[in-house]
Amino acid sequence: MKPIHPPPPDQAIVDDYFQLSRIKGFGSAAWLYGMIATYGVHPKELKDFKWNLNNTIKICTKKKEIKPIHPQWTFLFQLKEKQPSDIEDCFEKIKSKLNKAIETQKVSLNLTDLQLAYQLRKGLYLPKKEDPQTQSPFSLVLSARY
Repeated sequence: MKPIHPPPPDQAIVDDYFQLSRIKGFGSAAWLYGMIATYGVHPKELKDFKWNLNNTIKICTKKKEIKPIHPQWTFLFQLKEKQPSDIEDCFEKIKSKLNKAIETQKVSLNLTDLQLAYQLRKGLYLPKKEDPQTQSPFSLVLSARY
């Protein structure tokens, strides 16, 4: 099934993040926006997550760690540094602020756009483990010889 509209360009995501972060009182909402754009997760999954050393995140509802679609976004958006210290206590307020920013068009993209962009780019950018059963015979011969 084809998406209804193309995913947003990376530059639009970056521009929206910085536009939101410059608005007084929306810093935490910008952080949440950046996390959703970078890791492609649903906001509620970010209420309780852990950072790994390699800037991946671990969410209790997922088996595998989640990689950033663009590792540089973790640094560009300063996601570790700007993470609210009392996130569990104020998470609903942050989520509400982000929803308000989307509804009042302080940002041009919605959460579905961000998650769609992550999912589509994930297939292009992130390395996949190759299944030995689907490898071509040629690659098996090469790996056996060298």
